[in-house]
Amino acid sequence: MKTRLRITVAAVVALAAVGVASVAHAAPSDPDARIIGGKVSTEKYPYTGQLGGCGASLIAPKWLVTAAHCTSIARQVRLDSNSANSGGEVISIARRINHPRGKDIALLELSRPAVTAPIAIAPSHPVVGTKTRIMGWGSTTPDGSSQSSRLKELDTSVLDARQCANLPGGVPAADPNVELCTESPNSQGACHGDSGGPQIAQIDGVWHLVGATSRGAPRACAVRSSPSIYMSVPAFLDWIRTTTGISTLGQ
Repeated sequence: MKTRLRITVAAVVALAAVGVASVAHAAPSDPDARIIGGKVSTEKYPYTGQLGGCGASLIAPKWLVTAAHCTSIARQVRLDSNSANSGGEVISIARRINHPRGKDIALLELSRPAVTAPIAIAPSHPVVGTKTRIMGWGSTTPDGSSQSSRLKELDTSVLDARQCANLPGGVPAADPNVELCTESPNSQGACHGDSGGPQIAQIDGVWHLVGATSRGAPRACAVRSSPSIYMSVPAFLDWIRTTTGISTLGQ
């Protein structure tokens, strides 16, 4: 069974909201996963959604992208706030749609359009070496015992998928076609509670969504700089466009 990561922001990259350096994945019933290391976010990432144990990214006024193993806990989302518990815009979830072929990516339809501005999806799968940022409210310690009430971020980069082929704990290897092996610099990275949260990269100076936190070494987030695995959102653009009915996403 995959160890899913509901990442906490402690280790987000100078990445968005979750440190992915060594993302410890939590099982679908375990909402406690967060980012190790990184820093408390000083800028706003309004499109970063807090699901109460997982993260998500607003990609259109009524649509979020998250990890499939997070949909069971998704009842509402808090947007446009760096606090896990207050502020911003809170909207209930109307519909949950997991990927039809069992990939760890899902879409959440909101009960009403958000006022918060969404993030654009990158038009293509990031290449090895792409600089990214991860964010999240997940665990700030490798064993998942401590969580962050403030959004955290960590700067990281995309590694060769072969570096995510033999992660500790029997974690399934990264698929280079649809997943991103994400660096955990200096033993900082995603952890329990960060799952589903965004991995972003700059294109012409503008942040674009490239990944959604998926999994990593269980009970050892970012230990010995073990990388984590993110779902490549651009790799699923055809499915996202068809499901949402928004053909312009990723353009």
